[in-house]
Amino acid sequence: MKIDLRKAKSERLFIKEDLELDIPEVTDPVSVDLKVYESNQIFVLRGKMDVTYSLNCSRCLTRFEREETLDLFLVFKYENTRNKNVKEKEIDEDEINVIFIEQSVIDITEYIINEIMLNIPIKVLCKEDCKGLCPICGTDLNEGSCDCKKEKVDERMKQLEDIKKRMFDKKE
Repeated sequence: MKIDLRKAKSERLFIKEDLELDIPEVTDPVSVDLKVYESNQIFVLRGKMDVTYSLNCSRCLTRFEREETLDLFLVFKYENTRNKNVKEKEIDEDEINVIFIEQSVIDITEYIINEIMLNIPIKVLCKEDCKGLCPICGTDLNEGSCDCKKEKVDERMKQLEDIKKRMFDKKE
């Protein structure tokens, strides 16, 4: 998605575009709605993106889709406006979130992809009360139950279980 910042010097730009991105977790085109404006040789891009993720549930491994609206905020500044008196390129506190550019036509696709990738959830559930898979047979417990013996005793703890039974059996 290319933007000509020269147009933003005279008036605010409003851009609405659907992007086909090469991200495996994103199914539909990403709808980008941006406002671009210039203030004191700093260009600000602010807007929202509507993204549809295709994800696997962390408990039951079912594939599902989730729609999210992400905020996008980018600040660009021409490289030639940077302080050149410093021998090494030192970043001021004001410049920490600024992207320095050399040309007035910029491609923000990479920044959009980065924002989408950073917002992909690590652990997701298909629904809040997902029961997951049976740890013994692998049956999806959301679709039905299984006949597996749920009480599985750790062999290392078996001796303690025997002691516990003997202690409580003597009292009765």
